[in-house]
Amino acid sequence: MDRRAPAAVVIALLLFAAAGTARAQSSDGMSTEQLCKEAQTDLPNNPDIKAFKQCAATKPISQPCCAKLTPFAKYIPCLSNQMYFNAVNNYLGGATSIDEVRKACLS
Repeated sequence: MDRRAPAAVVIALLLFAAAGTARAQSSDGMSTEQLCKEAQTDLPNNPDIKAFKQCAATKPISQPCCAKLTPFAKYIPCLSNQMYFNAVNNYLGGATSIDEVRKACLS
């Protein structure tokens, strides 16, 4: 399994806390703004996101934990916006950080 996909998903988790404002297009033609709004609506109560946050608190972050993020890779473009990046790190609330997830899940 490509380890980069799960790390991207972690970023998506944080997107739910902020509304989308970017206008870039994703690979499926949906604008980043639409993707980020979708994340804001769908991710806060997603059990896979909650499970990831819980398992990511155990160090080192395991591959099965990283794999929980795979379905959320499409939200990665939202992380290029500092507002979303900060929102995701805030959501992770000390359990982990985007940088830590990138190291654990993408290396």
